Amino acid sequence: MVKAVAETYGADFWELWGQVRDVAKKRLFVPEPNARQKSVSNVSTADFLNLTPDDLIPFWDWEGRIRFSEEQKEWFQELRSRYDEILPGSVIPENPLFRVMDLMQAVEQKTGNPYTFYDFFTETMGHLGDRRFLALWSLYGEILDSAEEKNTGNAFPVPWKSSSIDKETMAKLKRYMALVANKKLREEVFGF
Repeated sequence: MVKAVAETYGADFWELWGQVRDVAKKRLFVPEPNARQKSVSNVSTADFLNLTPDDLIPFWDWEGRIRFSEEQKEWFQELRSRYDEILPGSVIPENPLFRVMDLMQAVEQKTGNPYTFYDFFTETMGHLGDRRFLALWSLYGEILDSAEEKNTGNAFPVPWKSSSIDKETMAKLKRYMALVANKKLREEVFGF
């Protein structure tokens, strides 16, 4: 529910979660007086929100409770292959922060949400001279570029006019950002 509210209103998921986490797992059922008792079955949040395991990337850990689909695993492999192609040619721009911010603005203009996880953004700021992080941002830009069927050759696209993009690309942008923000899964896929 918190994820749906955060996406609907453009709010920060972790900030909202911090406000409700203490009561999120409590179950409270107060029957009406003289009402016939009915049993209430538990429904997982994922089932209630119609989420697949592929949507639960932020919650993946080494314990294996979340098992991704074969399509998702193949996509991770494709991302790794493309990352391996990008990394050797990655050049640290004069103003990497501006490049990252331009990309976030471009995604926001196209989707209405930059999908950037705060933790990944701050981690990037601490590693602006690390080509690995810049290669991850370049790959994020390529996912956005794929919506426009452009290949500009620019590692970080310049924001363009707002227009809608397809749901598949929006899902990829969300899942990609969740992937790079989840340090354990990022290490599994990208090696760091």
